[in-house]
Amino acid sequence: MSNAAQITGNCAIYHVAAKLSRLAWAVSMTTRNARGADMFAVNKDESGVHPIQSKGLSKKSAVPLGTSLERLRSRWWVITVGAGSDTPVCYVLTLDEVKEHASQDNGKNRAFWLEAKNYMLPEFEEAWCRLGDPAGEEIPPMTATGFDVGEVIEEYRHGRVTARKHVSGSFTTLVDGVTQPARQHLITIRDEMGLPDKANNTTRSLGAQIFGSL
Repeated sequence: MSNAAQITGNCAIYHVAAKLSRLAWAVSMTTRNARGADMFAVNKDESGVHPIQSKGLSKKSAVPLGTSLERLRSRWWVITVGAGSDTPVCYVLTLDEVKEHASQDNGKNRAFWLEAKNYMLPEFEEAWCRLGDPAGEEIPPMTATGFDVGEVIEEYRHGRVTARKHVSGSFTTLVDGVTQPARQHLITIRDEMGLPDKANNTTRSLGAQIFGSL
């Protein structure tokens, strides 16, 4: 990591920690460069503990996710844009949302990225309330994503799972009527339909493959 990137990352981490502290969360920082969470946010009665991954950017850009989505950790991610400026902006996402809206490039390593258009959204911007009440009265479930993908234009029922295509071009799934992260369910449906595995197994590519075969 370059010195500039390290400074940007540090600015983001300490900004997020300060913000959470002002909101009455108890924040415990982890060892820098350790794999996994950069900090833990703990509510007042210690009934809720949130591992948080911090990503700091100097300007609007894609977040690198590595070559495997399955290696990603931490249930919550906070992406800070303009981390070294006087006016940083944070976007609060779940790990499921990061995976759902990742894209994969065509380069040699087939790396994954989270494009700015998929995290710089009103529902994520400074959405600290998504973490729940620091007083310990309410901790939100991790199954709901809260991602607004627009009207459903087509559905496909596959056993207990209903795959849904939205007007935005995104895909979501319901399991017994309850919204669940779509990617793994779409992979299962794809495999059970006997469709070929592709190098780009993002939610959108999987959904397009399944609905395109109907």
